[in-house]
Amino acid sequence: MIRRALEVPRAGSGGQHAADRGGPGDGGRREVVHLVGVVAADQDRVLAAIRNELSADRPPNMLPTMEYRALATNKVIQLDHVYLAFENPILEDVSFAALEGETIVVAGESGTGKSTILKLLLRLLVPEKGHVFIDGEEITQLNFADALKVRQKMGMVFQGAALFDSMSVYENIAYPLREHTHMTEDEIEARVREKLSFVDLDPDRVMEQPPSDLSGGMRKRVGI
Repeated sequence: MIRRALEVPRAGSGGQHAADRGGPGDGGRREVVHLVGVVAADQDRVLAAIRNELSADRPPNMLPTMEYRALATNKVIQLDHVYLAFENPILEDVSFAALEGETIVVAGESGTGKSTILKLLLRLLVPEKGHVFIDGEEITQLNFADALKVRQKMGMVFQGAALFDSMSVYENIAYPLREHTHMTEDEIEARVREKLSFVDLDPDRVMEQPPSDLSGGMRKRVGI
């Protein structure tokens, strides 16, 4: 038996329901599931879905069910009923979550809000309605300094690599280390060499080159 505690945001009226179950041969251990605002008619179905999700014989590569995803506490990214419009609505009641360890792809035609979602996650934009969470923290009301701390948890690779053309590859990679750490120049050079090697770029060959001398794929790797 796996011991977990899962919470669901309030979905309606009613108090807190708790299921505390122990099965034969479980050595006295119990699975505890807290449900907040779950209507009684849905409680058994939701509890059954969660127990199935946490069962020891569940295939490790099985995708999370909708019930589990809604209740999971290991959400890294979450949009909750987000609405944003410019001249016309771009995002209307958009909700989704990425759990720890997942890879999520947002696909769609040009102008359907893909880049807008990324800007919301970076708090470059703030939704008119709804909430945005990073590691469980609601970020829409953060001030500039706290938003910077949230961004330091993230990495982005831009379509055009977003490198400074007036700086060498070395200076591009060293820039955030100089801005946000207290590393010495020797430590910064060692880190730059390490990371270039990690993405299969030869430090001795590319460090002093401007980004414009690199291929598109190489620029992407420098961006990473």
